[in-house]
Amino acid sequence: MRIPIILSILIWFGGVCFSQSAQESNPYYSLSKEERWELLKEIVTPVVLKAEEDMPIREIHKRFWEIVDKHKWNQQELLTVQESLAGLHFMEKCFLQDVVWAFERKQVPKNSERGFWERRMTELGLFSEEAAEKRKEFIEGVAKGESVLIEDLWGGPWQEKVLGEEDIESYRSLAAQAEDCCNRFFKLFNREYKE
Repeated sequence: MRIPIILSILIWFGGVCFSQSAQESNPYYSLSKEERWELLKEIVTPVVLKAEEDMPIREIHKRFWEIVDKHKWNQQELLTVQESLAGLHFMEKCFLQDVVWAFERKQVPKNSERGFWERRMTELGLFSEEAAEKRKEFIEGVAKGESVLIEDLWGGPWQEKVLGEEDIESYRSLAAQAEDCCNRFFKLFNREYKE
């Protein structure tokens, strides 16, 4: 189940579907097409797919900061790039954790980070309010022990079912993997990080 989530995120970034207004304010788009591809292929993809504790490796970290320095991104620009490249992973981690929380406690989480990330990704043109509403309904269904619609890789209906302990164990595992991925992004965006 890990691969579909990661693939969906990579497919999303393969086309990098930012809205036009989001593109204008995003320093990621000050990069040449070749640099954007390098950033995605040579830096972001290994950070997402590699689970080793020492990720990002020195060469990836060094190359990323060369790009940052070349374009003289200030802290705000760097934060926007970080949110653009890593935000979907943070949002996915929060969603998975909320599904587990809702299942275990039979109630919808109240003070969730998920809302922040969904709003921020919507502002960046990477997510929609409709998708956020579908996720909210999914979590509510899980909390109530109702049948929920599980979507396939492309967002279409795949299976409708009441989630059980075995399903939730998969969500726990995916949440842990997403947490690891987010930690690797924090290392990448920390200039002082050393292996």
